[in-house]
Amino acid sequence: TLILHEFFHAAFIPDFLNSKEVYWGLSVNAAFIYTSKEINRKRYLIITIAPFTIISVFLPVITGELNLLSIYIYFIVMFNAFASSADILNLFLVLIQTTRRSHIVSNGFKTFYKNGE
Repeated sequence: TLILHEFFHAAFIPDFLNSKEVYWGLSVNAAFIYTSKEINRKRYLIITIAPFTIISVFLPVITGELNLLSIYIYFIVMFNAFASSADILNLFLVLIQTTRRSHIVSNGFKTFYKNGE
């Protein structure tokens, strides 16, 4: 589930399959992905919230409509929602600390922004 979660982050990074600026990794308690590319704020917010939206919002709606909702899907949805808590915190921090035209750059576990014009 964590790998799928990280894939959905990556899928919204421009040219993520061919870029030498996209990094995947595993730590003791988590998987992660980041890019050192400069990304505009809107794209960064989409990248940040994509796994939560796709797995914990759309997946149960779609499987529910198709009568395919199972205890396994519930587990995936809840586990992903829990795993998305740091992403949701990051989303709110970016929303309140940056301007609409900001550009965001990650350097390992540190993230920086500069105001756009």
